[in-house]
Amino acid sequence: MTKSVPQKTSSRSAVQEVLDRAVCESGLPGMVAEVQDGAGRWFEAAGVADTATGRARLPQEQFRIGSATKTFTATLLLQLAAERRLGLDDTVEQWLPGLVRGNGNDGGGVTLRQLLGMTSGLFNYAQDESLTSRHYGPAFLEHRYDRFRPEELVEVAMSHAPDFAPGEGWTYSNTGYILSGLVIEKVTGCSPHRSPGAGR
Repeated sequence: MTKSVPQKTSSRSAVQEVLDRAVCESGLPGMVAEVQDGAGRWFEAAGVADTATGRARLPQEQFRIGSATKTFTATLLLQLAAERRLGLDDTVEQWLPGLVRGNGNDGGGVTLRQLLGMTSGLFNYAQDESLTSRHYGPAFLEHRYDRFRPEELVEVAMSHAPDFAPGEGWTYSNTGYILSGLVIEKVTGCSPHRSPGAGR
């Protein structure tokens, strides 16, 4: 039992050392790390949140980690497959009936394996012109805190025809990972999308 405290202290100081070095060497204003392990959740920071005032980074601040979430989503889905709670060749329609349809889209022809491998052909909602015009360029500051439910992003994707038939090509698609997250929620009852403080 006495070993757990030194290990945690060592882990925290190691994380702090990495953050301090990264900020110092990169010239970034600040960095944060939140770790959840068997001992609980803890937070470390380096640098500042505001270069004008020198305000420190705080645990309650939100930040976007973007496509790093795909690694976690894929791992969860593969773990559920290993536990035989779902099959990678199950279709989206089996788990999310009626969600993927319209404009040539058919969830009955798209497998979970294709979602993970980005071979589903489903349109990448992030390429939708109405979204890109709001979240890139001059409109970014006005819309940077916009939030969407996963189903809304799937709806955006479904307003477009698929890029190709499932399994007939490859294209980077956030849509497949939003759908994978919804499948995880359906199987486990826990949502990777709707956690407190989660961003878009």
